[in-house]
Amino acid sequence: MRIALSEGEPTGAGVAMIDVDDALAAADRLRGDGVEVGTVVDLAGQMRIVDVYDPDGNRIQLAQQMSA
Repeated sequence: MRIALSEGEPTGAGVAMIDVDDALAAADRLRGDGVEVGTVVDLAGQMRIVDVYDPDGNRIQLAQQMSA
């Protein structure tokens, strides 16, 4: 993954996506640690995603590939 830092106002809405083995468990663990976590979404049984937010409000997406 490449992450870039820059100065000034943001001009786009990029999102880092991180693969996880279990999106539901990761969401529960992060909620327990006081992290702002969105709703886990199941995309047609193919992928589960959930948005989490860092202390500055930046969105990071956790993604779980589902078994066929």
